[in-house]
Amino acid sequence: MSELRRILLASFDPVPDATGASARLTELLRGLTPVFDVDALTPKGEMHSHIERYYGARLMRVPMLKRDLPSRALTFERAMKRQLESNEYDLVHVTDPFGGYPTRQRRGLSSHRIVYDAHSLQSLWIRLARPDLLSELRFITRLRRLERHCLLSADLVLASSEAFRGHLQLLGVPADRVRIVPPPIDLSRFREAPPPPGAPFRITHLGGAAAWEGTETLLDALRVLLDQGVPARLSLAGERDAATRRFLRQALAARRLGDAVDLLGPLPHEQVPDLLEHTHVCVAPLSASPLVGPIGVGSMKVAEYLAAGRPVVAADTALHRELVGSSEAAGFFRAGDAPDLAQRLAQLWKDERRRMEMGDRARDRARTAFDAALSRRALLRAYYDLLDPSIIVNATAYAAERSGAGSDSATQAATVQTPEPVTNPALGEATTNVSRVVPRGGPLPTPTSPAPMAPAGKPPPPTADLTAPEALPDAVQEDADWFSGHLPDDAG
Repeated sequence: MSELRRILLASFDPVPDATGASARLTELLRGLTPVFDVDALTPKGEMHSHIERYYGARLMRVPMLKRDLPSRALTFERAMKRQLESNEYDLVHVTDPFGGYPTRQRRGLSSHRIVYDAHSLQSLWIRLARPDLLSELRFITRLRRLERHCLLSADLVLASSEAFRGHLQLLGVPADRVRIVPPPIDLSRFREAPPPPGAPFRITHLGGAAAWEGTETLLDALRVLLDQGVPARLSLAGERDAATRRFLRQALAARRLGDAVDLLGPLPHEQVPDLLEHTHVCVAPLSASPLVGPIGVGSMKVAEYLAAGRPVVAADTALHRELVGSSEAAGFFRAGDAPDLAQRLAQLWKDERRRMEMGDRARDRARTAFDAALSRRALLRAYYDLLDPSIIVNATAYAAERSGAGSDSATQAATVQTPEPVTNPALGEATTNVSRVVPRGGPLPTPTSPAPMAPAGKPPPPTADLTAPEALPDAVQEDADWFSGHLPDDAG
């Protein structure tokens, strides 16, 4: 049996999936599994198994029998409760109130510490991506209230940027309780390849093409480029719902862009480097809505653009300027201003030398700011602020991570496919025929000496007494599902 500390990472984002959130969680898991005994809980997609070993973590997935978001949230909350009741954890890492609130409820019955990973906020995301839910006032109100409660009562809060840290402070989260974990990018997947020669001028956008992503601005700019004689071609890669597909069909027809746009659909992150390798310039447009400034999404996308060594043209927001780090790697345009975006792109088409220089600066920025090893070490430091570092670190794995070798060598050195019954408390059933990943040399030993890297400062004070303006129960109540009052009796 492993003596490593037990961690539960719970996220309402499916893993793996063709999203930036999935790629981010995957890279962080790869850094945690050599150091901790990790369980992970996520929703189950159609192509996912109920339980499997995923980069060394025991990944359990919750079946979602209904499609509406409130029902799915309730199902996930109940699974999270069962998981916490069945196992003791030293630390619980959550990314949303759907997993965060039941964790907070059990605070009085367990000694686990809570890390709230606010790489984005569900309340902001829903206002932009799911406007159809805004009429569900009870659901939206409780979501916002409990999200804030989870943020204020967490031992630590993670953010992906200083810009987002500022937004969290506006919500009342103390600055000394926030830790920055930059977008983790596996740079080894990106080759230093030159852009494709000659025409067409290939432009790529990674995203679902929703309205808040600035899709109309991008399509209008493409029309301007074509009218100016620039042989531009746009690739849109991302998952789209039925409404977005209808919008794209109408928008492309209205602008006569059918032959100039490639709709690639959802793209596994293993294929992203190949797509960007055949691209001249990458774009990160956003709508002019004031909500897009603090939302925090898009960090992984921009970081991957930079890792590919491609110039970036992005909406001028504090988040984008922080991610890029220098105007030498990117051009910025006014959000929602299609002529301004078209002008920036046209300048890059005419100046190949500048494109090459911007690509070199972009790759340098990715190496210094978004290497996955840097993000993993930032996450470990955040954990060390909460846990005794003398008994949680595997010395060999941590030394490899600290030297820049990454965690892959520790987790993927040897794989033994062994059928093994595994009980999934979140699902209330046992699953067999699970592939078990065994690191070379057997279970990771536990050192008794202090960790190689001490925390940067004193641990924050306990926050058990910190509550949101509306007090919520600390102990678990049998029927305390926080969406129950919103749903019909047969929900979940």
